[in-house]
Amino acid sequence: MSLTYQNKTYWNDLVGNEMSLREVGWPEWTEAYNYYRYKLTSHLTEKAFDKYIQAPKRILEIGCGVGFWSNLITKKYPDAQYTGVDISASTIQKLKQKFTSPNIQFINTDFGVDFKNLPPEVTSQKYDLIVCFEVLLHIVDDTAWQHAVSNFNNLLSENGVAIISEPFFMFDKPPVYKDTMNCKVRRFEDYKDIIESNKKSILEIQARTFLLDNNFDFKHKLSRKAWNFFRIFYFKLLMIKNETLGKLLGKIAYAFDLFFVKKSKYGNTCRLLVIK
Repeated sequence: MSLTYQNKTYWNDLVGNEMSLREVGWPEWTEAYNYYRYKLTSHLTEKAFDKYIQAPKRILEIGCGVGFWSNLITKKYPDAQYTGVDISASTIQKLKQKFTSPNIQFINTDFGVDFKNLPPEVTSQKYDLIVCFEVLLHIVDDTAWQHAVSNFNNLLSENGVAIISEPFFMFDKPPVYKDTMNCKVRRFEDYKDIIESNKKSILEIQARTFLLDNNFDFKHKLSRKAWNFFRIFYFKLLMIKNETLGKLLGKIAYAFDLFFVKKSKYGNTCRLLVIK
């Protein structure tokens, strides 16, 4: 299939103009609704950090975007050497201006290349913590995606931990998008196979979101039919460009999802993988 979506061009044009969460989240939703999505994910991610990470010396973030996670991670681990990489040159330039600590560096690169083609500033060291949040689905070319997953596996230190959050499918068939789309959702088995081929293990799978997301994986057909009926109306509300409404819906969705992820083992949308 000939891909009309070009990741470098797409993200350079989209991200960095406003440095908003809409640019790296769901652009068709309000900034307020995107905020609550990031608020929930950060709450759950910090729990994973506390459970699996102890005083990392070197941290790598793949797809640092507008710096939301850069800010959270560098405040949580101020003594660590943080490296953020992103495909958007304009974003990297703005992040360099915002974060001036000598412990923080940003590098403009495409992570979906063969390991030997990554910048030496990235590959010259191993990392105790690697994070990658909703980035890999935007690498629609399968070979580039395989390179990316292998790359962060190869960059882990001996006792290092990688934490990634992606909408991989465990039960249903992933949706098939047109070649103009900027995402490709894959199966859990695709991730598992390449992670284990690099001699790493999945320590845990966590539920992440439900209403605060847009890719849904259902084990039972009845659940899928019920959701598809509801989402017709719900997504129409989310498309209304009104920040007050978006904030109200975000608060409701945040409370619902926080309850949902506590009760659900794997969830139905984005899931977090802890890899070692």
